[in-house]
Amino acid sequence: MGKSVLVRNTLMLPDNILEVEKINFRLWIDFDVKLMYTEWILKPSAEEYQEVCNLCVKLIRRHAVECWIADSKLLTGFPTQVQQPILHQVALSLLGCSLKKIARIIEKDSESIIMFENISSSLKERHISDIEVEQFITFEDAADWIGMIRG
Repeated sequence: MGKSVLVRNTLMLPDNILEVEKINFRLWIDFDVKLMYTEWILKPSAEEYQEVCNLCVKLIRRHAVECWIADSKLLTGFPTQVQQPILHQVALSLLGCSLKKIARIIEKDSESIIMFENISSSLKERHISDIEVEQFITFEDAADWIGMIRG
């Protein structure tokens, strides 16, 4: 990780929250509900995308994350030929971990939706995976599906 990374667990945040910020990306993990939320702030380069995906896998495994809400709206138009091999590797890396649900928030980008569904289906066919994956347009719909966000 370069100089653009900031990891926080300061007085402003409760002890059960870890926050990581980059120039174009942020995430937080709530250790109490084992939930990770990720959000792209700017479109990444292919290298930045790979770096963040590796970080997400590392944090999911380290903190036994069970649910992941991934806001990928700003990846609309990001080349699927760049995303596909990286996401395939991420999916393989998550096999056998604590993760139970991935809720992906996206724009109505059919190429990206189809690519993501194909990766999910392919891995479920070839490997035993209990990870449920769904795609949503809004955070609210994703959070409702995850079912762990308390009002």
